[in-house]
Amino acid sequence: MDDDLEMMVENWFNEITFGDRKNINSYIRKTSEVEGSPEKTEIRIKFIFYTNDHQYTISAVERFPGKSYLGCVSNCRKSKAGEDWTRGSDLPDGLLNNETWNRIKNAIIRNELVRLDPLTGVNRNLPDEDVQSPTGTCEI
Repeated sequence: MDDDLEMMVENWFNEITFGDRKNINSYIRKTSEVEGSPEKTEIRIKFIFYTNDHQYTISAVERFPGKSYLGCVSNCRKSKAGEDWTRGSDLPDGLLNNETWNRIKNAIIRNELVRLDPLTGVNRNLPDEDVQSPTGTCEI
């Protein structure tokens, strides 16, 4: 059951990484633990990955038959000016299924979007030489 759970979530991660399960370890750190008795085994696998501003931890839990959980927590990687702590937030959670995965994935995308400058239509944080037009196209 542990391998099935891990493979299922890794297949979901292929949607947002470069699609090869062998390369997933280049982007995502995994930890796992198994607890309980043979009748009531609980398998927990955490998948941790980073963006420039956040650390995301997705927890997949397979409890005894019929009970499962998938959830995500976001933590800022740096504190805001004047604060000596980092902020975090819960993202969607629910049953261990594709619907919950899509809600988590959409929340991560929303969390990472950067507001455009209202005058130029571009992200103010991008170096000027990388931005070719206010329509959002960039050349490298």
